[in-house]
Amino acid sequence: MTKRILKLTNRAVEGLRADGADAVWWDRELTGFGVRVRASGRKNYVVQTRVCGRLRWFTIGPHGPLTAVEARGRALEILALARKGIDPRAAAPQPAAESPSVSALGRRFLEEYVPVHCKPSTAAQYRRMTARFVEPAIGGLPVADVQRKDVADLHYAMRRTPYQANRTLGMLSKMFTLAEVWNWRPDGSNPCRHVRIYREHKRERFLSDAETARLGAVLRDLEDEMPSAVAAIRLLLLTGCRMSEIRDLRWEHVREGWIELPDSKTGGRIVPLGPEAQAVLGSIPRERDNPWVFPGRFPGTHRTDLQKPWRLVRKRAGLDDVRIHDLRHSFASRPGARREPHHDRPAARPHPGPDHRPLRPSRPGFDPERRRPHNRQHRPRPARRRGRRRIEGGLSGKPGADGRKTVNRFRRTKRRFPFFQGFLCESRKRQEKGVGIGSPADPSP
Repeated sequence: MTKRILKLTNRAVEGLRADGADAVWWDRELTGFGVRVRASGRKNYVVQTRVCGRLRWFTIGPHGPLTAVEARGRALEILALARKGIDPRAAAPQPAAESPSVSALGRRFLEEYVPVHCKPSTAAQYRRMTARFVEPAIGGLPVADVQRKDVADLHYAMRRTPYQANRTLGMLSKMFTLAEVWNWRPDGSNPCRHVRIYREHKRERFLSDAETARLGAVLRDLEDEMPSAVAAIRLLLLTGCRMSEIRDLRWEHVREGWIELPDSKTGGRIVPLGPEAQAVLGSIPRERDNPWVFPGRFPGTHRTDLQKPWRLVRKRAGLDDVRIHDLRHSFASRPGARREPHHDRPAARPHPGPDHRPLRPSRPGFDPERRRPHNRQHRPRPARRRGRRRIEGGLSGKPGADGRKTVNRFRRTKRRFPFFQGFLCESRKRQEKGVGIGSPADPSP
């Protein structure tokens, strides 16, 4: 047989051809690991090594069901046993009943990894995906026997919900990475590798002024029926907070003029409150011995669901395509809505707190509090303040509450182009004299 050397990869192995006789190509990086190509075209991964001084051959498996990476991992196991003086053929394989299943991997993943490294909302999402998608599909398979085809079939079965399919694939990839750490699979054998994710379309929806007015009218009608949910929805639109941040809000986090969130998706932050948002918080009655702003049905608990009341509100307002998270998008789109396109507009940023200081060292005698007094008072920026007033006007139903000023087009033009101001003045003088520019009576050349 002809002996050749190259780096064994999937692409390299698929391109190998036998020239009328059997041949073996050896891996350039792992000594003793190779692929045997028969004259018929069949390809098998093999290992050649010495066990107790005797040269032995081991067939790992055919190319196709096994990838080059998986065969390399098994070759490493065989070479490790041979170096210890153990014959891999004589080593007793692990019984199938003792091999941990994917269900056992999921339980250990949820019990050991998720509580330490994930937030409660992410943990709940992982538990739901494991029980709903992973368990029925591959839960009974041994962890060591799961192949890329099994993961690809699961991912393809969820193609109608691409966002959920991609999240499930990411969770599975982490689970099998931990399986390698826990020595349940060989290193570099993650079956989720090279499974291409689906394209996701970013979902953005912004409320117009008319839609905000309709939403405000419906909220006023439902205020007596479900006051707690109405107040929470108003705060979502007036602050730009996430649903979990408002739903889990505690009274100890509410300050005069702002909300101090100790933990959010991006860490602790401060949310400034306008007069309308402060009025909404002031109208919420406090329950005794209940630290939550929006109490639940039982004493000492808080609301756990805002989706059900939101579905009722959006149906009456004719906003069936608006999600509750779109209220946050609408708040973030208001400050610069008349100056820049929404895709270039920054999202709502946390405002500096009372103890904010610049990161770079200031010069001697420089007082940042005198230069930026709004740091002390937590006043929103002028553009954001105007956007907030537009939302407040829509929710309250008061005409003119948006605080906008009418700007004459010519005044705006004069601001942008100073030279145009002189042209307008000259044109106005000629009109008063009854002389037009370019007319026969016009003395200008």
